[in-house]
Amino acid sequence: LPSAITAYHTFVRLQTLAKNHLRALTAISTTSLLLAFGLSPLRGRHPYLLWTALTVALSGGVDFVLRHDEDKLRQTGEEGSINGEMVRQGMEKFQFAQMARAGIAGAGFLMSIVGIWGDGV
Repeated sequence: LPSAITAYHTFVRLQTLAKNHLRALTAISTTSLLLAFGLSPLRGRHPYLLWTALTVALSGGVDFVLRHDEDKLRQTGEEGSINGEMVRQGMEKFQFAQMARAGIAGAGFLMSIVGIWGDGV
């Protein structure tokens, strides 16, 4: 299909923008949670801050697990032999990664809510 090249370029742009934004937000969230744990007094150092920081970091690590498939698609696209089926498969894997990331981040969010509620705040 002649639209496969356009779909490929759009998909690569979507991946790049999503990863850049998610990496920045992951770094900010993880850093703030670890700083909250590290700078709090001993009495206020609750382990839920560490567990929540870990789940945020794990949700950001989904990219590294699926990097091989993305590199293969980009390499094929640079050669110019891209077709619609390859773009569809790449998009499905990207969608699965986003659902996995949302599930892990959601678990971290619930953990932080339970942790704050347990503090008695």
